[in-house]
Amino acid sequence: MQEFLKRLIKEELQKNPLKGAHGINSENIEEFLIEPKIEKYIGSSNRTDIFEVWTVLQETPNERSGYTIFYDPEDKGFGLGMYTSDDQLMHLGFYGSFSKTLNSM
Repeated sequence: MQEFLKRLIKEELQKNPLKGAHGINSENIEEFLIEPKIEKYIGSSNRTDIFEVWTVLQETPNERSGYTIFYDPEDKGFGLGMYTSDDQLMHLGFYGSFSKTLNSM
């Protein structure tokens, strides 16, 4: 799954330009992409909802803060998440494509 996600993101970035959301753009995207890892996200409207998805990007890679982008294999697309004040990952929404998700930050 990790190699599939890396390839999927790379192919999409070649086709779709980034708008520079939160300072992330085509020139520096590699600084924010992480080794894909499966993590649990809580629901934004119901914290008891748990989503197991693949985190692929962190706005602040060396800290547990800011926005994240995840891939949901069930929905076959990308969504936006964030770290909560109590250090949990929260599912904010599903956007489909990687570039649309990033540009929605």
